[in-house]
Amino acid sequence: MSGSVLVGVVLFFLLSLWIGPGIFLVGIPFVLSRPITRVRTDKPLVALTFDDGPHPVYTEQILGILAAHGARATFFVTASNAERHPDIVRAIVAGGHDVQNHSTSHRHLLSLFSCRSQYEDIRTAQEIIERISGCSPRLYRPPMGYKTPETFRAAARAGLVVCGWHLKGLDTVITDPDRITALVVSRARRGSVILLHDSGSLDGTSADRSATVRALPRIIAGLAEKGLRSVTVSNLIEKER
Repeated sequence: MSGSVLVGVVLFFLLSLWIGPGIFLVGIPFVLSRPITRVRTDKPLVALTFDDGPHPVYTEQILGILAAHGARATFFVTASNAERHPDIVRAIVAGGHDVQNHSTSHRHLLSLFSCRSQYEDIRTAQEIIERISGCSPRLYRPPMGYKTPETFRAAARAGLVVCGWHLKGLDTVITDPDRITALVVSRARRGSVILLHDSGSLDGTSADRSATVRALPRIIAGLAEKGLRSVTVSNLIEKER
């Protein structure tokens, strides 16, 4: 193998190591673009976020827990589920929480599509969510947190900022509420954006998020023991120092 070919292979390998994590790991910047994952603040605040809903059972249970503890959260909803459960979307808003854009139907590899395709999906979801909630989302969380430069371009064209997360409770795979709680509370810091789920299936009915529901009061209590309380992502950004 000639020296120039070897250099090319090495460069390709290094580029792949950079691009791959940039797409699939939400906390790693992609080129010059980076989603919101943690907000700089001197206030003792975090942002609990819930993806993939609304769900006719679990979202309502989560809303009740949040209300009982005086906590606020952000719900990244899919437009398809919002259309199925518009009353729950409006209940989220009435509870003082954020409703944000999580695509139309959570196509897992949407971020690998063209800027135009991603924009059309984001814009369609935006129109549906605005119509149902009466609010205009400011944030976009791409399905699975995957992102490419085209994702940032499409979101910006729609007037939205890409939002990821600083830590997650792995509640899509862990069914033990104590483990979910420990994962979140042990890693939470001021300004953390925390990922949990209130749904997860494309039909909006079959996901089992009972472990998340059971963990949530413990998470809020554990955060309080660390002197932290949950606000919406929008509030967290507004309090950035």
